[in-house]
Amino acid sequence: MKKFLIITFFTTLKFLDLIFRKKKKFKEFLYSLLRNNSIQSYKIDKINELNFFSPNYTSRWRAQTLLTKEIDTIDWINSFDDNCIFWDIGANIGTYSLYSSKIKKKINVVAFEPSPQNFTILTKNISLNKMSKKIIAIPNPLDQINNYISYFKENDIEEAGSKSNFDNNFDTSNYSNVFKTIGFSIDYLTENKILQIPTYIKIDVDGNEKKIIQGATNTLDNKTLKSILIESNDKDNEKNEIVNFLENKDFKLYKSTVTSKRSGNQNLIFIRK
Repeated sequence: MKKFLIITFFTTLKFLDLIFRKKKKFKEFLYSLLRNNSIQSYKIDKINELNFFSPNYTSRWRAQTLLTKEIDTIDWINSFDDNCIFWDIGANIGTYSLYSSKIKKKINVVAFEPSPQNFTILTKNISLNKMSKKIIAIPNPLDQINNYISYFKENDIEEAGSKSNFDNNFDTSNYSNVFKTIGFSIDYLTENKILQIPTYIKIDVDGNEKKIIQGATNTLDNKTLKSILIESNDKDNEKNEIVNFLENKDFKLYKSTVTSKRSGNQNLIFIRK
């Protein structure tokens, strides 16, 4: 009887282990199935539509609000020359990179996005829309200094999220994801002919905007560059410093639009004088 109970006990354990492992595998299979099929299409006009990989609420929201979240950015992109180069610095999941590539048939786009989880969705969206020939995706941050190795820090690791920073201050108290990586300046990339001089630049990087334009001193002097859109904040006099810097580079502030009353963020559109 005792032997029978022992055999029964271990047989039951094996059975439960099998059930647990199958259940775990089923959950993993179901998660992968749902995630990999989280693709939605959105019409951007009567003819064109874009496909977006949307595995969570934030990525879906960014795709859904492409045409309404920042109307001035859409109008700015609509005004581009057909044959141009657009640098999307802080591309996130690629909404504006994809939109510009869809409506401007001869455009070439460089999308910078250093957040690992956002970069994954960005590249998937590029592939989904068959834009691999038109969009270059770069996972390195931009900075004022050439070949600068420092800390990239994110508040959270939510896909399609924002709130990140790139600096040499190793204060991780407010960040959940921190790693070292290499950053480049705009001048380094253009002067070494790694990338062509852009015609248009969008910069939306949650606080590093001023450093990025300071690293573009020589590129800003090139007349090929026609217009710049920067999301800025009035905090620490940032907006005025950016305006003064670009005015000294022969740009004028053409339009300023508040994008968030809560944060004070503004879209500043500059055109060459």
